[in-house]
Amino acid sequence: MRRRLGIIVPAGRSAGGGNWRWLGGLADMGKADKRVLVATDCLSEGINLQDHFDAVVHYDLSWNPTRHEQREGRVDRYGQPKKVVRVLTNYGSDNLIDGRVLDVLINKYDNIRKALGVSIAVPADSAKVMEAIMNALIESGFASGFEPRQTQLSLAGLELERDALHAEWENVSERESRSCTFFAQETIKPDVVARELHAVQAAIGSGADVRWFLTEAVRAHGGTGAGTDTVRVDPRELPLVVRDLMPSADPFEARFELPVAGDQLYLNRAYPAVEGLASFVLESALDAGETTVARRAGVIRTGAVARRTTLLLVRIRFALKTQRGGQAHEALAEDLRLLAFEAAPDSAQWLDDNAAEALLTARPEGNVAAGHQAEGFLRKVIDGFDALLPALDEAANARAEALLESHLRVREASRAGGRKPVVEPFLPVDVLGLYVYLPT
Repeated sequence: MRRRLGIIVPAGRSAGGGNWRWLGGLADMGKADKRVLVATDCLSEGINLQDHFDAVVHYDLSWNPTRHEQREGRVDRYGQPKKVVRVLTNYGSDNLIDGRVLDVLINKYDNIRKALGVSIAVPADSAKVMEAIMNALIESGFASGFEPRQTQLSLAGLELERDALHAEWENVSERESRSCTFFAQETIKPDVVARELHAVQAAIGSGADVRWFLTEAVRAHGGTGAGTDTVRVDPRELPLVVRDLMPSADPFEARFELPVAGDQLYLNRAYPAVEGLASFVLESALDAGETTVARRAGVIRTGAVARRTTLLLVRIRFALKTQRGGQAHEALAEDLRLLAFEAAPDSAQWLDDNAAEALLTARPEGNVAAGHQAEGFLRKVIDGFDALLPALDEAANARAEALLESHLRVREASRAGGRKPVVEPFLPVDVLGLYVYLPT
């Protein structure tokens, strides 16, 4: 048996249980059929173990119940693929100290947590608790040699300390219960919350959107990415500036919905590699002197349209004005919107939001000659752009009104006071992208 950094990993499925070997770091532990990690409280904070473990064994009773919760939190946490995490606590049934620790601390802590749904730490210094227990044990019958006289061990001193500790604990719990009730927001209607939540989810995108973006961006820059639920990415052929953004310079597997297993990476929109790649694509497209896979303007032929259609990517900025405590506050917000119309700018027929978004998935099905022909279609839109300004202003004002309604719903649900806020768009809107779709 070899040990290193307190971690022991079984090498295989030996029935004798004698074949153990060190595999390396935590990532390598996923390669073992069976995994056991033995550690002191050095691993009770700051490390995630949910990928490779689904059980916690406390082989000692901590004098601080919060320590038990911290240990369990390494495994029972967001991203744990198992529905059930098993927790075992070892203690001596004939050990007087263990029994008193369970009675005074652990059981009381668990009961309060079950009643409130939140954890309440011991409201006394751990050194004082330890001193009370040891004094009670000594005064109750430990003779020289520390052998207990079982018949005389009343632990009366500890009972007094326990009652005082529990009384203080109950007071803290009662205050926390009142606080939880005050901030529970029981008056919020689920349908109101759901509506706003769905709107936020639609704005930030789903795991499928992240998967599509990462796969397409990697392919467009020369790398490879393939797969459905699990995508295998090979970044080795990417340009250096893009490869440095990847979570690994070597091939890796990624998933975009939990749970993940083994060495797979969970990539969401906030993952540094995704954010970095998105920023690189956007910023290089906005740089007029940069050659990139993304363009601010383009022309394609596709069967997705029956007549000439123009898609605009616009940025709308808003001033959100509120009053709090008699003082005026102003915040800046911005939104990206897709707007689309058919025909020429002076006779534009505007499409709804769903139809505009559907154009993002349109595939080229015919050639458009580069140079004068493609530039000619774009020039027709640019030259007639003044005819589009009233519709763009109207879209900005409509979006400002929608944001105000959303803000008012949230304020009403949370019973927030104060004067009615104001949302004002900055006009004209910024046009970041212009794309013309021609029927095949």
